[in-house]
Amino acid sequence: MPALVYDAVSIVESFDLQAVLGEGISIYVYGASWSNQTWLDDPTAALSAVNDAFNTVPNLQYSSIQIMSSYSYLGTGMAFAVENPIYNNSAYLNPDEIPVLRANIASALNVVANLHYGDIVLGTSKSGV
Repeated sequence: MPALVYDAVSIVESFDLQAVLGEGISIYVYGASWSNQTWLDDPTAALSAVNDAFNTVPNLQYSSIQIMSSYSYLGTGMAFAVENPIYNNSAYLNPDEIPVLRANIASALNVVANLHYGDIVLGTSKSGV
């Protein structure tokens, strides 16, 4: 089972670096809430449930799930990111794979009790193409 991570590292910067160095896939779940809350004092249950859901996505491997939660004068917000995803043994998504992967992720997340989300965003980069 991949590790669960509670981290504040910029996922965008990480993906930009992957894009410069070569192939990379990014997977984000935006507009998330857990039990109708977008700020969690203890994210363990949410991370565990989302991690278990991603473990059921066919042909997807990854190192961890990160939860990003913000609390400011503007309000709160939550998102999940998949770290180091590999799909069909590749660090690049072919265009025809994107709708299949997105639908499989949605199917996995839609059965998670207490989880609501707004969108699943997939990105991919391949240098030299």
